[in-house]
Amino acid sequence: MPSCQRKLEVRAEKLRQLAAERHDDASFIAWMSARSIVGAEAYYRSAYTEGPVVSWNVRERFMLETLRILLNRHRKVVVWAHNTHIGDSRQTDQAKTGELALGELVREQYGERVSYLLGFSTYAGSIRAARGWGTVDRAQPLLPALTGSWPRLLHETGLDRFLVLFRDNAATSLLKDEERLERAIGVNYFPVREREDHYFTTRLGRRFDALIHLDQTTAVRDFPSP
Repeated sequence: MPSCQRKLEVRAEKLRQLAAERHDDASFIAWMSARSIVGAEAYYRSAYTEGPVVSWNVRERFMLETLRILLNRHRKVVVWAHNTHIGDSRQTDQAKTGELALGELVREQYGERVSYLLGFSTYAGSIRAARGWGTVDRAQPLLPALTGSWPRLLHETGLDRFLVLFRDNAATSLLKDEERLERAIGVNYFPVREREDHYFTTRLGRRFDALIHLDQTTAVRDFPSP
């Protein structure tokens, strides 16, 4: 198929100029929507031609540029994203493969004192995920976290839910250089090979500025049809 890259970029640039002239919400939203299509095209093009690491980094840099645009408009922004995006990838196995993360890029560009990276953790319960690409997502049990992992350590506190502060906190300073396994679940969840597909090593106290631990999680549910 012929590439649509140039056509998309030209359309998005026209909408950017229109938004700059009008300064209204509708024009800004139209431009941001066009940027999303340009970003999606770049992501999938790189995924098929350059591989998963390059395409992952294309997406992270697109997120950073989107955040920069929003900060210029709103000054303060709260970003909701998966831990693998929000955390500092330099403190995980992602760094070994060359994967970037939005959290890392934000710290580098804006400084650690301006940004605040907040992660989430859970021990067991239920989640909503698919069992393979292109399959239907479903609510399914989440296996208890592995012995020796960060979620298991947090579970062993006996607390149902709590906040761990890492930044400027002497009580947790000894945890900053400790490496343990952490679990990540995205679109898919493969419990039969959970260790291989969903666990990686991280220094949790350096990856995040703080962490919310919910010991038992519940799968999200569909809204009822009207």
